[in-house]
This record gives sequence, structure tokens and C-alpha cells, in this order.
Amino acid sequence: MSLKEIILEKCNERIESAKEAEWPQWVKEHVVKKGKASKEILEIVCGMQGITVNTAIQILNESKEIIKEVAMGQEI
Repeated sequence: MSLKEIILEKCNERIESAKEAEWPQWVKEHVVKKGKASKEILEIVCGMQGITVNTAIQILNESKEIIKEVAMGQEI
């Protein structure tokens, strides 16, 4: 099993776990929605030709910083 497959399987496990959790329905829906969005992003990043684990982490960290900057700009 490739690293991409392992990562995506972990996403699936987390989504299924959230669906089965004893949480209020709105919490389940929120967590499942976030999990599916994360999985979509990871499919893209992990699917890049020749990408290493460190490069994937750097891409995701840069994305996180961009989101923070935009969010903080919206709050001001």
C-alpha cells in the first residue's frame, strides 16, 4: 500500500468514526464535512507527481499560513 493510500485510508477511518460517534447530529455533520474536505485536499497534494512527504507538509503549512493571513485580515 502506498503512502497516499495509507493517508486516504486514515481519512476514511476518521470520517467513519465521526459518523458512528455519540455526538449531537450537528457536530457529526460538521466533523464529517471537515473530514471530507481534508481528504479532498490530501488527495490533491498526495497525488502530485514526485512529491515527497516533506514537500507535502510544506505545501500544507504554507496553505495554513495563507488562510490565517486572510482570516485575520477579514477580522480587522
